[in-house]
Amino acid sequence: MAKPKHIDKFYSGVEVWNKWRAKYPRKQVDLSRLEVTGAPSRLARLGKPGVNREVFGIFRVKDYHEINLQNTNLAGVVFSEIDFTGADFRGANLAKAQFRQVLFADVKLDEANLQSVHFLSCKFLRTSFERTILGHTHFGFSPMLDSKKAENIITQNKIQLDFLTLYHSNNIPPTWLQAAGISLQSFQWIQHLRSNHKYKDCFISFSSQDQAFVLTLRAALIHQGVPCWYAHQDLRLNFEGFTQEISDYELGHDLFTFIDACDVFLLVLSPNSLRSKWVKEEIERSSYKKRIIPLLLEDIHSETIPDIWQSLKTSSFIDFRQWKTRDHFLGSLQILLARITA
Repeated sequence: MAKPKHIDKFYSGVEVWNKWRAKYPRKQVDLSRLEVTGAPSRLARLGKPGVNREVFGIFRVKDYHEINLQNTNLAGVVFSEIDFTGADFRGANLAKAQFRQVLFADVKLDEANLQSVHFLSCKFLRTSFERTILGHTHFGFSPMLDSKKAENIITQNKIQLDFLTLYHSNNIPPTWLQAAGISLQSFQWIQHLRSNHKYKDCFISFSSQDQAFVLTLRAALIHQGVPCWYAHQDLRLNFEGFTQEISDYELGHDLFTFIDACDVFLLVLSPNSLRSKWVKEEIERSSYKKRIIPLLLEDIHSETIPDIWQSLKTSSFIDFRQWKTRDHFLGSLQILLARITA
């Protein structure tokens, strides 16, 4: 567990912390299981990490620029909505840590232990990864841009790079792809889609009972170059290297993080989704700022739509009721593509 004196120093600010670390460079510093968030208010959670332009953006990100966390025990920490630009994590132990909506610009992660770490909607910009230790590490919608020394990682186990991470990254080395079980040809194809980028990032909300349709829809969207997030393949809970128990609260936090990061909310509307607890919570989250596009999968009666979804009654549905018919599916897909063009 974190030591109270070390926590007090950490919360004293970067300048005080760095002077203390410089004075005692060999001290074994323990901040394990510390939880820090940069946005205590609900209104402050309405934008993308590092690029928020909402009215409440100035309250959003806590600044830890150039903080010295070398060789620090950060096992199990939870950092949310933090700007770590220029921070030094060399040799730090980050095992089982969680980072949500964190900016890693010009950060040193050399020789850091990132085993079983979850990066959710983070951004890596010119980050150094020389001899960084990876294994069961999950990158969810966390693009890597202009990474440094990333080819020299040490992999202990498989890692997960979800589709949106691959789509928005520009230089993932073959060693990372191999550790994630992704072929170089697949990554090059995804990068080709990115070079022709013209669609918004999409979140697909659906009932698991409608999974057959969603699998077909997502495959068609990806083929067209649409970056979209799909829980059954991209959620860390479904990563084969994920062995930890996760509560409904934490699972919901994961889903909300990805909803916040996407631009368009695709709602698969059916009697199944009307009964789904998770779909209800996702639609409540998205209603603050997302463009919601309902995809009608089965006939429903308007009076059965919950009160929280009243705005959907006047929304323009896209009809996918005959999705198993090729011509009908392709016609509806073209209507959808036109509505999510960037």
